[in-house]
Amino acid sequence: MAQSIRQSELFAGEDWRVLYRAFTEINFNAYDFNTIRQSMVEYIRFNFPEDFNDWIESSEFVALVDLIAYLGQTLAFRMDLNTRENFLEDAERRESVLKLARMLSYVPSRNINATGLVKIVSIETTEPIVDSSGQNLQNVLTEWNDPNNPDWYEHWVLTMNSSFNSTNPFGKPVKSGTISGIPVQLYEMNSNPVGVGSYSFNATVRNVSQLFEVVNVDFTDNETFYERDPDTLYSYHLLYRNDGLGNQSINTGFFMLIKQGSLSFEDFALPTPIENRVLDINVTNINNNDVWVQTINDDGTTLINWVKVPAVFGNNVIFNSLNENQRNIFSIITRDNDQISIRFADGVFGNVPTGIIRAYYRVSANSTFTVKTSDINRKTISIPYFNSKGDPYTLTVNFNLQESIGNSVSSETTAQIKERAPLVYYAQNRMVNGEDYNIYPLQNTNILKLKSINRIYSGHSRFIDINDPTATFQDVNVFADDGAVYEEYDNNYIEISLSANKTSGEIVSTILLPILKDPEFVQFLYREYPKEITAISGATNPVYPSGTNYDISPYIIWEQSSNSNFSSTGQFRIDSNKPTSAILGDEISPTSAPISIGVDSPAIDPNDFIVEGALLEFNSAGWVKVANILNDGVGFQSTGQGNVTIAQPVNNNDWVKKIYPAFRTDFVTNEVTAIKAEIDDKSTFGLRFDHTTQEWVIIKAANLAAWNSSTGEVAFGLEYAGDNSLLNRDNSWLVRFDFKTDHWEVTSRGLRYVYESEKDVRFFVNQFYKISGSVTGRASRDTITIFKTNPKPSSNTTGLGEDIVFRNLDIFIYEDGYSEPKRVLVTYNDVDEDGVPDDPDIFLKVVLDAETIQKIRVDTPAPEKYVFHSKTIDQFGYEVFNLDSSIVAVPRIEDNSQLTVCGIISTNLNGLQYYDEDCNVINLEPLIQPGTIVFDIKEATRSLTSSTDTRQPFKQYNGGDKTTPSNYIVLDAANYQYHIGRKDLNFLWKHITTKDQRIDPAITNIIDNLVMTTGYDSEYRLWLASGSSSDIEPAPPTSEQLDVEFATFDSYKMVSDEIIWRSAKYKPLFGEKAAEEYRARIKIVKVANTIVNDNEIKTQVINSINDFFAINNWDFGDSFFASELTAFIHQQLPTIVGGVEIVPLNEEARFGNLQQIKAESDEIFISAATISDVEIIPVFTETALRVGR
Repeated sequence: MAQSIRQSELFAGEDWRVLYRAFTEINFNAYDFNTIRQSMVEYIRFNFPEDFNDWIESSEFVALVDLIAYLGQTLAFRMDLNTRENFLEDAERRESVLKLARMLSYVPSRNINATGLVKIVSIETTEPIVDSSGQNLQNVLTEWNDPNNPDWYEHWVLTMNSSFNSTNPFGKPVKSGTISGIPVQLYEMNSNPVGVGSYSFNATVRNVSQLFEVVNVDFTDNETFYERDPDTLYSYHLLYRNDGLGNQSINTGFFMLIKQGSLSFEDFALPTPIENRVLDINVTNINNNDVWVQTINDDGTTLINWVKVPAVFGNNVIFNSLNENQRNIFSIITRDNDQISIRFADGVFGNVPTGIIRAYYRVSANSTFTVKTSDINRKTISIPYFNSKGDPYTLTVNFNLQESIGNSVSSETTAQIKERAPLVYYAQNRMVNGEDYNIYPLQNTNILKLKSINRIYSGHSRFIDINDPTATFQDVNVFADDGAVYEEYDNNYIEISLSANKTSGEIVSTILLPILKDPEFVQFLYREYPKEITAISGATNPVYPSGTNYDISPYIIWEQSSNSNFSSTGQFRIDSNKPTSAILGDEISPTSAPISIGVDSPAIDPNDFIVEGALLEFNSAGWVKVANILNDGVGFQSTGQGNVTIAQPVNNNDWVKKIYPAFRTDFVTNEVTAIKAEIDDKSTFGLRFDHTTQEWVIIKAANLAAWNSSTGEVAFGLEYAGDNSLLNRDNSWLVRFDFKTDHWEVTSRGLRYVYESEKDVRFFVNQFYKISGSVTGRASRDTITIFKTNPKPSSNTTGLGEDIVFRNLDIFIYEDGYSEPKRVLVTYNDVDEDGVPDDPDIFLKVVLDAETIQKIRVDTPAPEKYVFHSKTIDQFGYEVFNLDSSIVAVPRIEDNSQLTVCGIISTNLNGLQYYDEDCNVINLEPLIQPGTIVFDIKEATRSLTSSTDTRQPFKQYNGGDKTTPSNYIVLDAANYQYHIGRKDLNFLWKHITTKDQRIDPAITNIIDNLVMTTGYDSEYRLWLASGSSSDIEPAPPTSEQLDVEFATFDSYKMVSDEIIWRSAKYKPLFGEKAAEEYRARIKIVKVANTIVNDNEIKTQVINSINDFFAINNWDFGDSFFASELTAFIHQQLPTIVGGVEIVPLNEEARFGNLQQIKAESDEIFISAATISDVEIIPVFTETALRVGR
């Protein structure tokens, strides 16, 4: 003890007094060259003033001081840098970040390879197999669900059973289970192993050839599919899935698992056991999931399959979630560039490896991309197998990708690791509260943004059915009686800046062709073009005679030769006698004669309009499309089938009532050439469709009707179609190109149908997915059914006679960007998805009585019916228009056709409504301003005190009193809107979800995880950057795909919770690929005398906008404010941009719209603007900003 004390006192390196004295003389603020040099000089002057006084710059002593100061600065910088590398938030080197993350038990993710299922679409075997009819199937290709081979199923099963192990023929699988609600069976082949049982093929993804492998598959029930451990002795396995929707379903058939990358291995000889042994594999881009470790003997036979410790928080070879009896374990340490190290146990908590260790790993692309269905189509592999006799043969399979694969993700970035590691550490390897559910899944690199919501909570009554209140995962049928439907003419307006340098070919392919396929454009065609009647040459009256209900002589009659479930073949005949219902389906009358169809061009007779794609309304069968015509439609083929094929079964003697012309939504070569010539000449021109010749025709500028100076519109009409008088009278254009000095203005006609529920229903539209029906196999979409019990427009006692079905099309968006949940855009129903409506007259049947509304003749038309809206401010401060039921219109008074407008006082229980007695008779005058209605006030000729509830809404009027002493009342559309339509309809909204989710009644918490995946984000940004509006917008991943991909998180949730995965989506703004209501031009005024050229300014503005809309700056359901964006651009480009304004391009919009836009709860904003959407102008003017437009 004394020696210890003595030596401590005598030989101590540091005494506290020495330390104190030393620290008092240290300048802790000196760390760079200047401060260290100054501190040294001051120290020397203070302590050695006489010894060192030579401070001349050339002095050797001064040089030494400078050298020491430089060295001190270098050491200080290095120490500071190394110190920073010891803190996660300051570390910059990836190696340091990886080590610090491991200290927090965080396992960084390497790249994740594309993984998914492919469906076998055809098979062929070299084995001689004979079916029940004696046909030899050797080298015969058998297609799955082949409509041309009635025995395809027998051939398929015979071939497959021959290649399967005899213990598991089809119907007796090795394993059965359910994945994402679809039953799955596993079958083992009696295969001759090749290598480790994987078969490689190449596929081109994003113009890059990628290597894929078909791997040996297995699955965990109610979780996911996985690859079996590589083993040279394992037989190959296949999957059979059946979703119950028929053999044509993409989820029914035999499937294989594919993975992107190449499987390799490396052997290590370990003669002696060493605790905590680490094996380095210095190969880059090893993916995150595909690593296996085995102990093998000298011939490569597997002796031990080592088990990988789960790559999640807190798991290692010492402490992990594996069974304690599982001692052959290893963990993976991620190193830089996605290299790995394999670490084994210490002999206490796990076994120490000896012998030959083989490590399998798969090297993948380390990039984020989506594999589209077109990328993997009819790929082929050959699988050797033994039949039941032990003879070797080969099974050749062709396979297709049925659903896009979007789970390929590059490795986790350094910034992501630094952000996520502390968050995951907080969750402590479990998800209990809301914070856990919002942060723990972030360790998966395919999750870019996440929001978790507890939809159903503990304490929810067990006596109430657990349903999905968001209608996201469960089909919904909603009945209501407050429906309204109306039509709204809506021109589509696009500006094409000349500075965008689009060629005429690009304008035709990327702008004009998509317009022709727009549903609103197609609806306009069917609404405005003539519906031909069945009058043919020789008819004395080529229009409908009054009161005869289409009784035209002679008649076009159908003679059918064959009928199937979905088509009919035959020919058309004419007869002077009208068939009766009594002979429907009987023999054709001998007085009729076959007639050629679609022969004359231009069309002369109605039969000339019967061409492929035309719609015919038969008296009994209803609307039917003409599918195919051979030999002018006359006669029959040798097979007995007729030369005309129509798309529904139609019986003999059914006769044609109406003909809608076929509308061609593409161009032939000479039409494209003519259009490109007009664009290249920079000439204003229009395009019309001649339905008599089935041609698109150019309207020259001298014949094109001019814009109305007061309304800013051009009414549509066919009276002057084809007029070449150079008097600017042809207003039959459907698309017009107006050339301005620096841009094109492209305007296309459009008509949209809007359905609205006043109070009861809030609509949800999923525009990306369609679901196959379990019975028909046809696509099912959201529909709105107006019941046949609703009265006809012209009657209060007679019903519609049939249910009217509209299909949901899209959400309803105001000009200012607000999306209205009470309304939804609807269109014609199209059950067979052929692009032709099942009934083009459904709107007329509900609103105007289609039987009396014709373009050729209007015989005693029914009074037009209206729906009216008045402007209010909703709870969020948005201007919205609500149905106004406080005012009604009395259509007629005695024998005159004037309209009386009165204010309702009250409504009693007997269905009577009481009005003001002082009612005025008014006339509806022509419009004199855009969106303005003018009423001429006259003296009342009759007082009305009460009426039964048979009146229809009309324009609001203030209680029947004159509100102005003048003769006119002007009601502006800024506060009131009216449309042709109808309200108070009984209807059913049927919402079809993409996933029928059965919710376990024992579950008490339903966690709805809204996720933006890295794959969808990457694919969407590529789509925005592609520059072609004709490209298909990427669909977000389905809930089923997300369930499979993130199934591992189910192990870390609470027992009482159920996780529902749902994909978020982007809401693009400004650019050509944004919705019409969100398109805008970014108009810039440059700073005076700036030397930066216009193109560079546009590029920097777009870069600033993209920075503003970076995903980390936004959350789901945020609101966009234009002032924020313009302020940010000013901040980023203060010396370049003097002024910036966002000018909407929608035809109905005006300056001031798009100042505030709210995203839906599952949406995030993204900019679709390109350089062509930025316009540099000299000064802001009313014209440039479209003020008051």
